[in-house]
Amino acid sequence: MNPDDVSSNNDDDYEFIKKQLDWLEQHYTDPNLKGEQMVADSNLNRIVYLNRLKALTGFTPKEMIDDFRIKKAVTYLENSEKPITEIIQTTGFADSVYFTTLFKEKM
Repeated sequence: MNPDDVSSNNDDDYEFIKKQLDWLEQHYTDPNLKGEQMVADSNLNRIVYLNRLKALTGFTPKEMIDDFRIKKAVTYLENSEKPITEIIQTTGFADSVYFTTLFKEKM
């Protein structure tokens, strides 16, 4: 996902999504990352944040984190020789079973 994927004529929406993706780029490797951290770091009211994110992307914060991580894993798989276990760790997944389940579901 990138900000251009969000169908909106509103520059604020574009900037909101860009900030979320930039935030994810900085934090996705943390295996303890929680969606609530995205909410807290947004400086928005929780309900406002959740509604806006869902309306623009169709994702909850957790779903957005998982989607971002899976896409990063695919990039690593396509462009590196790293073993899958290292890629799983590099992309912030603490559980290889969860990664495998999510990967199969999304890919």
